[in-house]
Amino acid sequence: MIITATDTQANERYLRFGFGLDHPESTYFHDENCSAETDDYVRLLYGCNTPGNDGFPVIRSVGEFGNVPVVEFGIGYPSGKTRWELLIEYRPSFDFSGNSTWNTSVQVASSKNITSLAGMVAGYFDFKEVVLFNDRKAVPFVGAGLGIARHRTNDFQIRFRTSTTTIPGAAKTNFAWMITAGLGFKLDEYQTLDLSWHYTDLGSVYTGSGIGQRHGNVEGDLRAEWYQLPTVAELKGHGIRLSLRIKI
Repeated sequence: MIITATDTQANERYLRFGFGLDHPESTYFHDENCSAETDDYVRLLYGCNTPGNDGFPVIRSVGEFGNVPVVEFGIGYPSGKTRWELLIEYRPSFDFSGNSTWNTSVQVASSKNITSLAGMVAGYFDFKEVVLFNDRKAVPFVGAGLGIARHRTNDFQIRFRTSTTTIPGAAKTNFAWMITAGLGFKLDEYQTLDLSWHYTDLGSVYTGSGIGQRHGNVEGDLRAEWYQLPTVAELKGHGIRLSLRIKI
């Protein structure tokens, strides 16, 4: 939003509607709590093994969440060159896909249709208006936000050559934050189009505790069913947003 003397005096609230795309960093699922008590039935999926030469656990599921669509809604209040906003972001459906690092035949790890809902209080600072190409004017801005995010995962599967291991999903809430920078293009007296870059840390995505199952060719002393303890992976990365601010 372009801040003028009139804007500052009026302090109109605004609504934001937008969409975007995130590209989370590569990540890995690993055991959440290595101090948990285990036995022949209660198990850690990866065994909480010691780090290898790369500093990561030797056994883990390494992969990516892919490109993640984002829908956002916000309500904001400008005050001078600053803006305060209550922001909600919804990531409706994305997947984890990767490989597990057991020293056996190739394993593919995946979890489908993960969803994420985040709410943050964000602050922005608008700089002086600049002139871009073809005399198009824009207001550069920077911002940051703090809040919470709740992720829901479905069953997590690891497919071996002759069997498939399935562990339950989970829904958990944790701390989240973001930083952003972008340009605001004033369309008319009431509407501003924002184009921005975001870096968002949405905390951790979990698989749950519950019954784990192995289907297919179960050999030796491998159990077909056991009680599985949680695993966890980080969800953070860069993204872009295109949104419309409308004065109300």
